[in-house]
Amino acid sequence: MLTLLLSMIDEDIDRTNFESFYHRYANDVFRRIYGILKNQQDTEDIVQETWIRVVENIALFRGRDEKMVRSYIMRVAVNASISHLREKNKEDALMTELDTVDMADTRDLFAACEGQSVSVIVECIRSLGEIYSGVLVYFYLYHYTPKEIARLLDMKEITVRKRIERGREKLIKLLIGRGIYDEP
Repeated sequence: MLTLLLSMIDEDIDRTNFESFYHRYANDVFRRIYGILKNQQDTEDIVQETWIRVVENIALFRGRDEKMVRSYIMRVAVNASISHLREKNKEDALMTELDTVDMADTRDLFAACEGQSVSVIVECIRSLGEIYSGVLVYFYLYHYTPKEIARLLDMKEITVRKRIERGREKLIKLLIGRGIYDEP
């Protein structure tokens, strides 16, 4: 990682300073971040993010005393860790909220449209546009789980779940408008 970080710095003096800071504070940065996150993989990600931020602001360190440099680096590490926790907590809360909506029950949509050909319903799904049609086809027709769809489409599971939820709402409105589906 150090070699990559050094390659991001243009000035020789800044490269020398950064290398010195890195060797001096790398263990402290890791320990501080791990103390906050308590997760090895997240810690490694945030350590890398911290050092990239330091590289981006390396010119600020010219002529500064050691105490100020260490303080700045540790502050960047703490702030990056806290930001990561906030983001993770938001995602966890949203996933919990989405989990309360039982995705399996939404498949009853097809049962409610009994007597209609699947092609009519698929046509309605496709008319919703790419954002919703892809996930709805995989979910309703192929019975993929949101997790499987996320992997297949290279998306976050939370994004897939939201698209299923919103797409289903739009689909129901469309089906009601065409007289195919009765309001629940």
